[in-house]
Amino acid sequence: MAANQPEPGSEWPDFVPPDFEQSIPQAPKEPTAGGAVPPFSGPVLPPQSNTYRPDTGPSGRPGRQSDDRWFSRPAGNGGAAFGPRAAGRTPVTNALIGICVVVWMLQNLSYTFNDLVMLIPSVANTEPWRFLTSAFAHAPRSLTHIGFNMLTLWLMGRYLEPILRGRLFLAVYLISALGGGTLFVLLAFPPGSGPGGTGSNWNSAVVGASGAIFGLFGAYLVLAWTMKRSVTPMLVLLGLNLVMIVLFPGIAWSAHVGGFLTGAAASAVVFWNRRRSAAAGGSQPWWRLAMVVGILVAALVIKYLTI
Repeated sequence: MAANQPEPGSEWPDFVPPDFEQSIPQAPKEPTAGGAVPPFSGPVLPPQSNTYRPDTGPSGRPGRQSDDRWFSRPAGNGGAAFGPRAAGRTPVTNALIGICVVVWMLQNLSYTFNDLVMLIPSVANTEPWRFLTSAFAHAPRSLTHIGFNMLTLWLMGRYLEPILRGRLFLAVYLISALGGGTLFVLLAFPPGSGPGGTGSNWNSAVVGASGAIFGLFGAYLVLAWTMKRSVTPMLVLLGLNLVMIVLFPGIAWSAHVGGFLTGAAASAVVFWNRRRSAAAGGSQPWWRLAMVVGILVAALVIKYLTI
């Protein structure tokens, strides 16, 4: 997510190292009747719980069920609340990328449309849709901005969507986008107020999916920590982004940090709920996610009431 600059397209995109895709861990292999092991794009389960037992699914055919609590099937509805599924099935990620591309094209065609989707703190209280529309918008005429963001979204979506499943993945993404915009607004001040009385970013516009993408980074760390996987690749990636923020001050770092913290919090809620509800059939944590959204909204209301 990059703040507006004098020269369109001059923003430095979120950094994605060339070998990032190789940092995605290999997945557990699913035994088949013929002994062949099909490819799978999910994460490696902890060694002490990476065992499988035969199970019969709703169709009556032999299936697989892990005794790992994060990926065991809930009883009753025949489908997991979240868990690994067939490789390549990432409809939500594909839809998000498609929406971003369409919005970016409309931004290039209409300056009026571009002005309506950007997040500007001075008007966001009366036009709250900007908190989400700005996460689907990018700098007009900047292929690097949207290109790097969509590449990163595609890579993260390939890993996380099959685990969280579509609805929870979308919820974490949108909540992260809201969190990124929220921190950007909380740290913006009208002229004559704020630290030093000089104001900050109150009339600046911010666009980009990187706040939401940083939320996926936070979700990755929560997942890796929960499953005792290495978090080093993501820490390296975050460190490189920190360097970019220092070298290129035009980047809206507060939106990145806000998205990251909110995405990590939302994912922690999801996995904590899964741990608590595994014995009760794996209920999904919608009301807890609603509480995260409520905290963000409350912070914004207090901000605008006190300026």
